[in-house]
Amino acid sequence: MNSLHYLAIFSILLTNCGDSSSSSPGAASAPINDPAGYYTLRSDASITKHPPAGSAIGKGKIVEFQYDGSKGSILSYQLYYVDNRGSVHPMGGGNLDDKGNGIHSQEITVFNSSADQRPGFMEVTTVTGSGLNASGQITGKNVSLGMYAVHFEVSE
Repeated sequence: MNSLHYLAIFSILLTNCGDSSSSSPGAASAPINDPAGYYTLRSDASITKHPPAGSAIGKGKIVEFQYDGSKGSILSYQLYYVDNRGSVHPMGGGNLDDKGNGIHSQEITVFNSSADQRPGFMEVTTVTGSGLNASGQITGKNVSLGMYAVHFEVSE
């Protein structure tokens, strides 16, 4: 699937989740504020399998990616939720556990948050060329491997 397919699916998720004027919580009642296109859904070819669009984060659900290891050895993630005005808010992140055979996963817990039942994004990154240079400074470049559509469920 290309990024346009993901964007179309995410738009459907935003529309179908409801808004602040309906009885069901969920979607932004305004377009997402993203003039620079940072939250455009995408997936690098090195991610060979990722969760389906709109996958739930929280309540003991395990998020799993399959990665070919070609760009770096550690996968990290950053979470963002979308409020009912279309503003995107960072939530935090961490590392995905390397389970072997290219599988990276994590059980992500979301506590007492305005993100409950909200759509959002999960960005997966890695660092390439990490090490120390001759001066002893840490080197490396943070590389985004994908931006994926998710929704959040607060753990109780």
